[in-house]
Amino acid sequence: MSTSTISICNNALRKIGANVITSLEQDTEEAKACKSIFQETLDEMLAQYKWNFAMCRSRLARLDSTPAFEYEYEYQLPTDPYCLTIRKVVNASDNVIEYKIEGRKLLTDTDGVYILYTKRVTDMNELTPLFKSALIYNLASSLAMTLAEDTATSNTMYQKHELVLRRARAQDAQEGTPDELAEGSWITCRYT
Repeated sequence: MSTSTISICNNALRKIGANVITSLEQDTEEAKACKSIFQETLDEMLAQYKWNFAMCRSRLARLDSTPAFEYEYEYQLPTDPYCLTIRKVVNASDNVIEYKIEGRKLLTDTDGVYILYTKRVTDMNELTPLFKSALIYNLASSLAMTLAEDTATSNTMYQKHELVLRRARAQDAQEGTPDELAEGSWITCRYT
């Protein structure tokens, strides 16, 4: 069964006993509330953690323009799929490089930049079941306040969101080999 933005919103609305919707363009308080918070809530949850289903890799296109000072090159961050959060920046040899994000550009002294980033998810079928459930509870928490000013229900929904979100992160962390920690002075100082 495919999942849509509307089905996720309706599940959140049902959790708080509100009327369901058929479109975000409906002229109802429920539709207006869902439309105003859905994308922002989803983006916020995606940006908080390195979700495997939302990871994307890209070689950045170097811009003809250059920064006024400090860095040699500037690169355009991806727009399709839209880059929410940079997770890793490397050169062609897969070495981590120094960089700075300014606006929608990445500045660096390295020629040839590759990134691992969290993308904006637009197909709700890409979401894992536990992430989807956490999103529904998060939306329900906000909708309870927006539609009914019900603090108790809002708090209950948010607590459920946090519980399911922890389970979703634990499940996500089991999908693949763990990332290696880079050795730094805080690790090596123990052995000196």
